[in-house]
Amino acid sequence: MVVGLSLFMTLIGNAVLRRAGHSGYVDDKTAAAVGATGGTLATLCFGIFSSIFSKPRFNALSFEEPPLPIQFVSSVVVGTLSGTFGSLILLRGHVDLHGLDVLHATRAGAVGGAIMTLAALVAIPIVFATFGCILPMMLITLMASIEWLQAKYDDDWDAFSSRPIQLPADDVESGVENNTLAADRLRQNPILSP
Repeated sequence: MVVGLSLFMTLIGNAVLRRAGHSGYVDDKTAAAVGATGGTLATLCFGIFSSIFSKPRFNALSFEEPPLPIQFVSSVVVGTLSGTFGSLILLRGHVDLHGLDVLHATRAGAVGGAIMTLAALVAIPIVFATFGCILPMMLITLMASIEWLQAKYDDDWDAFSSRPIQLPADDVESGVENNTLAADRLRQNPILSP
């Protein structure tokens, strides 16, 4: 997941800067490779940095969350570091990045991280509003609709089941035995009733 987010941040930043007309930004495939390569190392570095500000509890396996400003800028920092580390690693490994240098990769990661932060600031309240307000109202409406349909079905069924069974004229003339057979047949299959 860490690699995917770093890949996504560098990819978005590169695409935005390339579409804005800035030179030095490459195709999406190369930007994604840079973000994926630097993502793990960037997250590890940021995790170590943010743990300095976290207070360990008595249980060494759990930590308090870092302060809110650090959480706020985390995606920008991780995006910036993933672009930097990814381009450095790939350039040191003699991979052709089609002209993408460390500076442009760092800028792409930072812009992508900033876009992700702003998107999260907009998306999180919308998700909470959806699940906190809109979804319960939809469920209440659905339950009311089901109750109305059940009441309507019950009324129709009561009207249908209280109707007297009318036998065809040829069964009435043939005798009582045929009348009871026809009535039994209609009770078993109400679709046959007129």
